[in-house]
Formats: sequence, structure tokens, C-alpha cells
Amino acid sequence: NQAMQGYDIILEDSWMVGDRRSDILMGKEAGLINILVKSVYSDLEDEIDIGPVHIAEKLDDAVDIILNNGKGSMRI
Repeated sequence: NQAMQGYDIILEDSWMVGDRRSDILMGKEAGLINILVKSVYSDLEDEIDIGPVHIAEKLDDAVDIILNNGKGSMRI
């Protein structure tokens, strides 16, 4: 809440990028658009169950998804 107030963050326009289940859960709870970046820490089967909106192979791909407003990415 402090960050949202201090920086005028608009949740509807915000993204959560992470490689762990806890990242995606936090983003989901906050009402953010989620991107799961595949890594040694992410279990894709498990993450799909909690519903990331987008999946990126690497961080650069997550940036591309955000810049393209999610167009052309895999949605779950």
C-alpha cells in the first residue's frame, strides 16, 4: 500500500514478473497482470494451477510482453 500511494501506482495497469509460485500468488492477490518467467525455481506444472496470465522463457521475453501489452504471448 505504501508503494501504491507513494508512487501513484495504478494496479489495473501494473504487472507482476516473477519466477516463483509466491510471486504469482502475490500478483494474483494484488489484482496484477502476472508473468511467470521460466527458471530453475519455477515448476511450470504447479504454476499453471495458480494461473499466471503470461509465460516468458526469459526476462527479456517478459519485457516484450509488457511492451506489447500482452499481444502475441501465451495466456493461461
